[in-house]
Amino acid sequence: FHKKNDFHLDYSTKIAFSEVKKEAIDLLKFGLALFSMNIAGVLAVWSDNIIFPAIASLSFLSIVGLAKSINGMINNLIYMISAVFLPYLSEVYASHKREGVSYTTLKITKISFFLYTPLFLFLVPLAQDFIAFYAGVKYLESAWILAPLLFISAIHVPSYSIWTKSEIAAKRPVIPTKEALTSQFSYIISSIILIPSLGALGFIISTIISILPFWIYFYRKSSRDNIMKIDFTAMIKSIIIGSFLSLILYLARLFSGLYIALLTLIPCLVLYLNLALFSNAISKEELEFIEKSSPKFLKNILTILHKVIIV
Repeated sequence: FHKKNDFHLDYSTKIAFSEVKKEAIDLLKFGLALFSMNIAGVLAVWSDNIIFPAIASLSFLSIVGLAKSINGMINNLIYMISAVFLPYLSEVYASHKREGVSYTTLKITKISFFLYTPLFLFLVPLAQDFIAFYAGVKYLESAWILAPLLFISAIHVPSYSIWTKSEIAAKRPVIPTKEALTSQFSYIISSIILIPSLGALGFIISTIISILPFWIYFYRKSSRDNIMKIDFTAMIKSIIIGSFLSLILYLARLFSGLYIALLTLIPCLVLYLNLALFSNAISKEELEFIEKSSPKFLKNILTILHKVIIV
């Protein structure tokens, strides 16, 4: 009798409906947020205005309060910046430059690494404070994701400058419908499955899964038309300079506190710009193009930085 009763007690644990409901709502929010980020990316490609899709997507994420509902949301916010900004910049470059597609691919990859290196590597020393403030201590495992995100997001870049209807990159790049839809849906599905269970690691895996259709298309087209040209030397230079300055920021954060690290960020940006020009990680002509073609908020920042160029 006692054994039977013990058996009954062991297996009579009830799961509260409120817990199930909360998990279901969180998962639904997560799916909706991923959908909104993908819509933002499409809007950015279709229009010349990067601000509207970025604000629309970020506003949606703020309204649902998703950062505190499921692990890995900070990662997806950073990924959204990649999905919105780089297609826009590569599209502008392709429309301004009438050289061959291979030239555009080469240049836009170089420019993207120049811009993305400080955006991601400089955030690494400050990521722990940012995530703890925004999403709570529970989500600190997301901090380490910022560095590998530089590489994951940057490999999206070359495709946008070769997705054209002609061999000359003078028209607006057009994303092939089949490959684009496959990539977006695979990202949403794999993220919903992997991120809740694996956290930041799940985000990396789902991102890699989502870019497979895109890279299969890219490889086939580039091998057929011989247009895969990427400036790896410039990439490596940007990464080395950015990593060195990130180490300075990290030491400033470690020994002097957050506010000193934030103040150190300004001279680090100035130093990064001058070292990038000195090492030819970016040219003055390319910097001027970025200034002219960027959204207004970025143009203002670059205009200020342009005045502190020493080399």
